[in-house]
Amino acid sequence: MKKILIILGWLIISMVSIAQNTTFIVGKSIGYIESIQKAINKASNGDIIHIKEGVYKENLKIINKNLKIVGESPNVWIKTKPLKSYSIKYPNIFIENSRVEFNDLSIFATNTTAIIAIDSTVILKNMEIVLGENSIGIFTDSTDSATKIHNSVVIFNVRINGAKKTKPVNSSQQITLFNNRGIITKGKTRLDVYKSHFSYLQVGISAMNKKTIISNSKFSNNIVGLVLSDGNYLIVSNTFQTIDRGIILMGKSKSEFLYNSFIENNIDIFILQRICNSCPHSKQFIGNIEGIFNYSKDEFVILPENFDLPDYFIGK
Repeated sequence: MKKILIILGWLIISMVSIAQNTTFIVGKSIGYIESIQKAINKASNGDIIHIKEGVYKENLKIINKNLKIVGESPNVWIKTKPLKSYSIKYPNIFIENSRVEFNDLSIFATNTTAIIAIDSTVILKNMEIVLGENSIGIFTDSTDSATKIHNSVVIFNVRINGAKKTKPVNSSQQITLFNNRGIITKGKTRLDVYKSHFSYLQVGISAMNKKTIISNSKFSNNIVGLVLSDGNYLIVSNTFQTIDRGIILMGKSKSEFLYNSFIENNIDIFILQRICNSCPHSKQFIGNIEGIFNYSKDEFVILPENFDLPDYFIGK
């Protein structure tokens, strides 16, 4: 009898916990919440925000929340009002000290950053981020006051694409790309990327964070696929195709490259062996390559001594 009462007690607690989680529906029709931000403001930890198809021109702020935000389909677009020049003050989505999971959404950003995450855990699944002029897809950083449960970005089946102007990188007609970067990570953030695609970008991922794992992803038609600096990096089973410079290594990075494919790139891997005076954000490579086993037409290429690394490769 005592065991039965204990089980019933746990069931009641579970039912109360489930009942406390609310789903808010955002949409253009009567009866729905008309803006995503209003739903965020109303939501409590553990709540779900479901967004109906449509274009939502909003700048969202999520601070001190634990939420799940789900689109009805990839035809849910979050856009900001057009800016004449780049401003970090007006990202599409700003997240701080929160845990947020996004599913089945699309974001368009121009002259801004699609997602800024500070001291937060952010999970992105089945999404598309399209970048116009002077844009960053995802920017993450951590502060000294961050807790251990924060500072993690997980990306699964996400496409980050630049709005291209002409044709692929090494076609007969040189491509003209907007000045944009897919992901920039800094500080103690951990980045996990799986089954994602980065294309038509100046730089796919610029990693200056503590730890990054990238697997089963594709980098194509970019100027640079990856920039790795001052962290631990495991790069496994990815494809780097039709890229001017596949990977750039600098700083104290410790990297391992396994089962990656390098196809039709101008140069597969650069090691920055000297200080680049014209690019102050770059660092001479003094790290380690702990393992390398890949497929490539040109297995390993060292950065030429007379090469200057443009500042946008690293990220400001």
